[in-house]
Amino acid sequence: MENKSDYLKFRNSLLRELADANACFDLYLHLRKRLDNNPQLWSDGGTYFRLTLHSLSRTALAILTNVFETRKIDKDWNKLNEEDKKRFKKTKARSIHKFLSCLESNHHNIFPKNDPDPLKNSDHEYIKKTVKKHQELINKDFKSIQTLLHRRDKYFAHLDNEYINNPDLLEETKPFYISEFRKLTGLGFMILNESPGGQHTLYTQAIKGYKEGFDRLLFKVNEYNDKIAPTVKREPTPIKEYKWEFETNEDQ
Repeated sequence: MENKSDYLKFRNSLLRELADANACFDLYLHLRKRLDNNPQLWSDGGTYFRLTLHSLSRTALAILTNVFETRKIDKDWNKLNEEDKKRFKKTKARSIHKFLSCLESNHHNIFPKNDPDPLKNSDHEYIKKTVKKHQELINKDFKSIQTLLHRRDKYFAHLDNEYINNPDLLEETKPFYISEFRKLTGLGFMILNESPGGQHTLYTQAIKGYKEGFDRLLFKVNEYNDKIAPTVKREPTPIKEYKWEFETNEDQ
Protein backbone atom coordinates (compact mmCIF):
# COMPACT_ATOMS: atom_id res chain seq x y z
CA MET A 1 0.00 0.00 0.00
CA GLU A 2 2.42 2.63 -1.30
CA ASN A 3 -0.01 5.32 -2.51
CA LYS A 4 -3.57 6.53 -2.27
CA SER A 5 -4.78 4.45 -5.21
CA ASP A 6 -3.55 1.23 -3.60
CA TYR A 7 -5.00 2.34 -0.27
CA LEU A 8 -8.48 2.95 -1.70
CA LYS A 9 -8.44 -0.35 -3.62
CA PHE A 10 -7.43 -2.19 -0.46
CA ARG A 11 -10.13 -0.45 1.57
CA ASN A 12 -12.86 -1.07 -1.01
CA SER A 13 -11.92 -4.74 -1.37
CA LEU A 14 -12.35 -5.22 2.39
CA LEU A 15 -15.71 -3.44 2.27
CA ARG A 16 -16.80 -5.75 -0.54
CA GLU A 17 -15.74 -8.84 1.42
CA LEU A 18 -17.61 -7.68 4.53
CA ALA A 19 -20.71 -6.96 2.46
CA ASP A 20 -20.57 -10.44 0.91
CA ALA A 21 -20.13 -12.09 4.33
CA ASN A 22 -23.05 -10.10 5.70
CA ALA A 23 -25.26 -11.03 2.73
CA CYS A 24 -24.48 -14.76 3.08
CA PHE A 25 -25.19 -14.61 6.79
CA ASP A 26 -28.46 -12.70 6.37
CA LEU A 27 -29.67 -15.11 3.71
CA TYR A 28 -28.69 -18.07 5.90
CA LEU A 29 -30.82 -16.74 8.77
CA HIS A 30 -33.66 -15.80 6.41
CA LEU A 31 -33.78 -19.27 4.85
CA ARG A 32 -33.54 -20.87 8.26
CA LYS A 33 -36.55 -18.86 9.43
CA ARG A 34 -38.56 -19.85 6.36
CA LEU A 35 -37.76 -23.52 6.96
CA ASP A 36 -38.67 -23.28 10.64
CA ASN A 37 -42.06 -21.83 9.69
CA ASN A 38 -42.78 -24.17 6.79
CA PRO A 39 -42.04 -27.89 7.44
CA GLN A 40 -43.41 -28.70 3.96
CA LEU A 41 -40.27 -27.12 2.50
CA TRP A 42 -38.20 -29.85 4.14
CA SER A 43 -40.44 -32.48 2.64
CA ASP A 44 -40.22 -30.95 -0.84
CA GLY A 45 -36.52 -30.10 -0.94
CA GLY A 46 -34.75 -30.87 2.30
CA THR A 47 -31.57 -32.21 0.70
CA TYR A 48 -31.14 -29.07 -1.41
CA PHE A 49 -31.83 -26.74 1.48
CA ARG A 50 -29.44 -28.64 3.75
CA LEU A 51 -26.59 -28.08 1.27
CA THR A 52 -27.60 -24.44 0.76
CA LEU A 53 -27.58 -23.72 4.49
CA HIS A 54 -24.28 -25.54 4.86
CA SER A 55 -22.73 -23.44 2.08
CA LEU A 56 -24.10 -20.08 3.23
CA SER A 57 -23.08 -20.49 6.87
CA ARG A 58 -19.56 -21.68 6.15
CA THR A 59 -19.00 -19.10 3.43
CA ALA A 60 -20.04 -16.30 5.79
CA LEU A 61 -17.68 -17.51 8.50
CA ALA A 62 -14.79 -18.13 6.10
CA ILE A 63 -15.01 -14.64 4.57
CA LEU A 64 -15.23 -12.96 7.96
CA THR A 65 -12.19 -14.94 9.12
CA ASN A 66 -10.21 -13.75 6.10
CA VAL A 67 -11.12 -10.12 6.82
CA PHE A 68 -9.86 -10.40 10.43
CA GLU A 69 -6.94 -12.72 9.64
CA THR A 70 -3.97 -12.51 12.00
CA ARG A 71 -1.08 -14.65 13.14
CA LYS A 72 -2.92 -16.96 15.52
CA ILE A 73 -1.95 -16.91 19.21
CA ASP A 74 -3.86 -19.06 21.71
CA LYS A 75 -3.72 -16.69 24.64
CA ASP A 76 -5.88 -13.90 26.02
CA TRP A 77 -4.88 -10.47 24.72
CA ASN A 78 -4.23 -9.13 28.23
CA LYS A 79 -1.76 -11.97 28.87
CA LEU A 80 0.36 -11.27 25.79
CA ASN A 81 3.71 -9.56 26.06
CA GLU A 82 4.63 -6.79 23.63
CA GLU A 83 6.48 -9.16 21.30
CA ASP A 84 3.44 -11.47 21.09
CA LYS A 85 1.16 -8.52 20.40
CA LYS A 86 3.36 -7.42 17.50
CA ARG A 87 3.42 -10.99 16.17
CA PHE A 88 -0.36 -11.23 16.47
CA LYS A 89 -0.87 -8.06 14.39
CA LYS A 90 1.74 -8.96 11.76
CA THR A 91 0.25 -10.82 8.81
CA LYS A 92 0.74 -11.04 5.06
CA ALA A 93 -3.00 -11.48 4.52
CA ARG A 94 -5.05 -8.66 3.01
CA SER A 95 -6.92 -8.12 6.25
CA ILE A 96 -8.09 -5.22 8.40
CA HIS A 97 -5.01 -5.74 10.57
CA LYS A 98 -2.76 -5.34 7.52
CA PHE A 99 -4.81 -2.36 6.33
CA LEU A 100 -4.40 -0.50 9.64
CA SER A 101 -0.72 -1.38 9.89
CA CYS A 102 -0.02 -0.04 6.39
CA LEU A 103 -2.02 3.13 7.03
CA GLU A 104 -0.17 3.72 10.28
CA SER A 105 3.30 3.26 8.80
CA ASN A 106 2.75 4.83 5.37
CA HIS A 107 0.13 7.56 5.82
CA HIS A 108 2.60 10.28 4.74
CA ASN A 109 2.83 8.73 1.26
CA ILE A 110 -0.84 7.81 1.02
CA PHE A 111 -2.03 11.30 1.99
CA PRO A 112 0.81 13.76 1.24
CA LYS A 113 0.22 17.28 2.56
CA ASN A 114 0.61 18.85 -0.89
CA ASP A 115 -1.97 16.53 -2.50
CA PRO A 116 -4.75 18.59 -4.22
CA ASP A 117 -7.17 15.64 -4.15
CA PRO A 118 -10.29 16.34 -2.01
CA LEU A 119 -9.84 12.93 -0.34
CA LYS A 120 -6.62 14.04 1.29
CA ASN A 121 -6.26 14.31 5.04
CA SER A 122 -3.16 16.28 5.91
CA ASP A 123 -3.77 15.90 9.65
CA HIS A 124 -1.39 12.99 10.11
CA GLU A 125 -1.67 13.07 13.88
CA TYR A 126 -5.43 12.54 13.54
CA ILE A 127 -4.81 9.54 11.25
CA LYS A 128 -2.44 7.96 13.77
CA LYS A 129 -4.92 8.50 16.62
CA THR A 130 -7.72 6.98 14.54
CA VAL A 131 -5.64 3.92 13.68
CA LYS A 132 -4.73 3.43 17.33
CA LYS A 133 -8.39 3.70 18.36
CA HIS A 134 -9.39 1.10 15.75
CA GLN A 135 -6.63 -1.28 16.81
CA GLU A 136 -7.79 -1.01 20.41
CA LEU A 137 -11.37 -1.81 19.38
CA ILE A 138 -10.16 -4.92 17.55
CA ASN A 139 -8.16 -5.96 20.61
CA LYS A 140 -11.34 -5.86 22.70
CA ASP A 141 -12.82 -8.53 20.41
CA PHE A 142 -9.64 -10.61 20.50
CA LYS A 143 -11.45 -13.67 21.88
CA SER A 144 -14.08 -13.71 19.11
CA ILE A 145 -11.41 -13.30 16.43
CA GLN A 146 -9.41 -16.17 17.94
CA THR A 147 -12.54 -18.34 17.88
CA LEU A 148 -13.00 -17.55 14.18
CA LEU A 149 -9.39 -18.50 13.46
CA HIS A 150 -9.74 -21.71 15.46
CA ARG A 151 -12.87 -22.77 13.59
CA ARG A 152 -11.28 -22.01 10.23
CA ASP A 153 -8.04 -23.83 11.05
CA LYS A 154 -9.71 -26.86 12.62
CA TYR A 155 -12.62 -27.27 10.22
CA PHE A 156 -12.38 -25.22 7.01
CA ALA A 157 -8.67 -25.54 6.28
CA HIS A 158 -8.51 -29.22 7.24
CA LEU A 159 -10.23 -31.72 9.51
CA ASP A 160 -8.23 -31.93 12.68
CA ASN A 161 -7.91 -35.45 14.16
CA GLU A 162 -9.87 -34.63 17.29
CA TYR A 163 -12.89 -33.50 15.24
CA ILE A 164 -13.09 -36.33 12.68
CA ASN A 165 -14.99 -38.72 14.96
CA ASN A 166 -16.68 -36.01 17.01
CA PRO A 167 -18.09 -33.36 14.66
CA ASP A 168 -20.05 -31.69 17.48
CA LEU A 169 -16.87 -30.98 19.44
CA LEU A 170 -16.23 -27.71 17.60
CA GLU A 171 -19.58 -26.31 18.72
CA GLU A 172 -18.97 -27.54 22.25
CA THR A 173 -15.46 -26.11 22.62
CA LYS A 174 -15.56 -23.04 20.35
CA PRO A 175 -19.16 -21.88 19.84
CA PHE A 176 -19.61 -18.77 17.71
CA TYR A 177 -22.78 -16.78 18.32
CA ILE A 178 -24.99 -14.77 16.00
CA SER A 179 -24.36 -11.71 18.15
CA GLU A 180 -20.59 -12.15 17.70
CA PHE A 181 -20.92 -12.29 13.93
CA ARG A 182 -23.01 -9.10 13.94
CA LYS A 183 -20.56 -7.35 16.23
CA LEU A 184 -17.50 -8.17 14.12
CA THR A 185 -19.10 -7.22 10.80
CA GLY A 186 -20.32 -3.98 12.36
CA LEU A 187 -16.83 -3.30 13.70
CA GLY A 188 -15.30 -3.91 10.28
CA PHE A 189 -17.70 -1.56 8.51
CA MET A 190 -17.17 1.13 11.16
CA ILE A 191 -13.37 0.97 10.92
CA LEU A 192 -13.33 1.14 7.12
CA ASN A 193 -15.93 3.92 6.92
CA GLU A 194 -14.11 6.00 9.53
CA SER A 195 -10.77 5.64 7.73
CA PRO A 196 -9.67 8.56 5.49
CA GLY A 197 -11.36 8.56 2.11
CA GLY A 198 -15.01 8.98 3.04
CA GLN A 199 -17.77 6.43 3.32
CA HIS A 200 -18.08 3.82 0.60
CA THR A 201 -21.40 1.99 0.36
CA LEU A 202 -21.41 0.79 -3.26
CA TYR A 203 -21.13 -2.89 -2.42
CA THR A 204 -23.76 -2.91 0.31
CA GLN A 205 -26.16 -1.26 -2.15
CA ALA A 206 -25.26 -3.64 -4.98
CA ILE A 207 -26.19 -6.80 -3.07
CA LYS A 208 -29.48 -5.66 -1.56
CA GLY A 209 -32.60 -7.62 -2.45
CA TYR A 210 -31.26 -11.14 -1.94
CA LYS A 211 -33.88 -12.02 0.68
CA GLU A 212 -36.69 -10.55 -1.42
CA GLY A 213 -35.37 -12.48 -4.43
CA PHE A 214 -35.49 -15.73 -2.50
CA ASP A 215 -39.04 -15.02 -1.32
CA ARG A 216 -40.15 -14.39 -4.92
CA LEU A 217 -38.65 -17.70 -6.00
CA LEU A 218 -40.33 -19.43 -3.07
CA PHE A 219 -43.66 -17.88 -4.05
CA LYS A 220 -43.24 -19.25 -7.58
CA VAL A 221 -42.51 -22.71 -6.19
CA ASN A 222 -45.62 -22.60 -4.01
CA GLU A 223 -47.67 -21.36 -6.95
CA TYR A 224 -46.38 -24.24 -9.07
CA ASN A 225 -47.16 -26.79 -6.37
CA ASP A 226 -50.71 -25.49 -5.96
CA LYS A 227 -51.39 -25.97 -9.68
CA ILE A 228 -49.29 -28.98 -10.65
CA ALA A 229 -48.43 -31.00 -7.55
CA PRO A 230 -51.96 -32.39 -6.99
CA THR A 231 -51.70 -34.17 -10.35
CA VAL A 232 -48.25 -35.65 -9.63
CA LYS A 233 -47.80 -38.65 -7.39
CA ARG A 234 -45.22 -37.90 -4.69
CA GLU A 235 -43.77 -40.08 -1.99
CA PRO A 236 -43.01 -38.23 1.26
CA THR A 237 -39.27 -37.99 1.90
CA PRO A 238 -38.17 -38.28 5.53
CA ILE A 239 -35.68 -35.54 6.38
CA LYS A 240 -33.23 -35.93 9.22
CA GLU A 241 -33.44 -33.10 11.71
CA TYR A 242 -30.95 -30.38 10.79
CA LYS A 243 -28.56 -29.03 13.38
CA TRP A 244 -27.95 -25.33 12.91
CA GLU A 245 -24.44 -23.99 12.36
CA PHE A 246 -24.71 -21.15 14.88
CA GLU A 247 -25.64 -21.16 18.53
CA THR A 248 -28.86 -19.22 19.13
CA ASN A 249 -29.02 -18.83 22.89
CA GLU A 250 -27.66 -15.31 22.73
CA ASP A 251 -29.28 -12.14 21.44
CA GLN A 252 -29.54 -12.06 17.67
